[in-house]
Amino acid sequence: MRELAGFALLQALLALIGVGSLRAVGLLGAGVRPVVVGLGPAWLLGTALVGLGLVLALVLGVPFTLTTIVVLSVIAAGVAFAAAWHRGVMTERVIDAAAVRPSRLWPVRVAIGTAAAYAGFGAYAVARAPIQADDARIWSLKGLALTYYDSLRPEIFLNPLTAVSHHVYPLLQPVLEAALGRAMGRPELRLFHTELWLILIASIWTAAYLIWWRRERPVREQAGVALLALVALTPAMVSNIWTGHADATGAVLLAAGAVALGLWLDGAADGHLWLAAILLGAAANTKDEDMIGAIIVLLAAGAVLGARDRRTRLRLWLEAVGVCALLILPWRIWTATHHLRDNVTPPLPRALTPRFLLARAPELRRVGMALVTHTIGEWGWAAAIFVTLCAVGLATRTSRRLTAFYLISFAAIAVAMLWLYGTTPISLSLLIPRSMSRTVNVFMVLAAFASAHLLSTLTPRRRRA
Repeated sequence: MRELAGFALLQALLALIGVGSLRAVGLLGAGVRPVVVGLGPAWLLGTALVGLGLVLALVLGVPFTLTTIVVLSVIAAGVAFAAAWHRGVMTERVIDAAAVRPSRLWPVRVAIGTAAAYAGFGAYAVARAPIQADDARIWSLKGLALTYYDSLRPEIFLNPLTAVSHHVYPLLQPVLEAALGRAMGRPELRLFHTELWLILIASIWTAAYLIWWRRERPVREQAGVALLALVALTPAMVSNIWTGHADATGAVLLAAGAVALGLWLDGAADGHLWLAAILLGAAANTKDEDMIGAIIVLLAAGAVLGARDRRTRLRLWLEAVGVCALLILPWRIWTATHHLRDNVTPPLPRALTPRFLLARAPELRRVGMALVTHTIGEWGWAAAIFVTLCAVGLATRTSRRLTAFYLISFAAIAVAMLWLYGTTPISLSLLIPRSMSRTVNVFMVLAAFASAHLLSTLTPRRRRA
């Protein structure tokens, strides 16, 4: 009974924080229906905020206990609802209930029911997955340590003998795993796979919510939502969550943040920018690759804005970059203070010099071939659709600036992954078979989410009378 109550109360608390936060930034209206429609984005935002807050608390030396989790959550919810009340968001017309009224077409209802059944079955199935491979060595090891201990124990996080657990890897996923264990009164390593599944579903829900439900158009014109649904059906994503790795988690957080940022670039309200900063900060605290991806996405947005010389928006962008940096820095400062370094990291700054890169040309070529092979083999549909939509967007000038943002982000992240693999001191014969199939998720999930947004811009928006 304690386990069930702890799980349910934790999820409810995360959703409550998210509801207040979305209202505070103007992305959720008052009333029951808007809350139901925005429950997925609210839960995802609440999860990100609590996870980031707990990482900061650990770095500052605050004991990691159930009391800390509850107090932090209550404070976050209180601040969020106070900010919403202060801004008068509760009475503003942010998302009209009529604009999100479900269609009466029975196929739509069947589709919604099928999606709900699939999400529920997936949550049930992944909860029975075994703890194995990198999940056991990295993520669950740290989550287990934080479930039993209230600090970053040196024997786990600093011990050279546990280098296989990658000490410098960010803590968001282990912290969420430990929070679930403490809420339920015991470690729940297998059940945490359900939490990862919920993050996937909530991220897809968030993208759909931001792209379509804030555009007043019939559901039959929203065929692009199928692209988001395909992400949850892609074997690469399902298997990643089944094995408990953090690649899928970081990839969907990065993609949802990029979509929120893309909508802001496309003229949406400033609340999208602040949501993007938080989601990108959460992605950066999930995996090193996602931190690079978050930085690239923010820089791509800055480049697009700079080309149009929009000073007001550039100032807001700089503020969002500052927020994201504040979310990233605590863990990086802690690892630097304790002189931690990962053996996978390329030798910097030498790895950036032309001479070094030329010497690594055979490795870079091998990595490039592996990236293309895994991308086509696991994400062929997403790659084909994304390239086609980018070509259409650039050729027709329908959404050239938005297309440039997504294309720059995608290409730069792919090149960064090529550089990381091609310059690492670890043997590629070991590294490519073990991780390449998971690493491509960081830019291919972004491509799928970006395609959904780009597809929505090909049909004109309808204005309400």
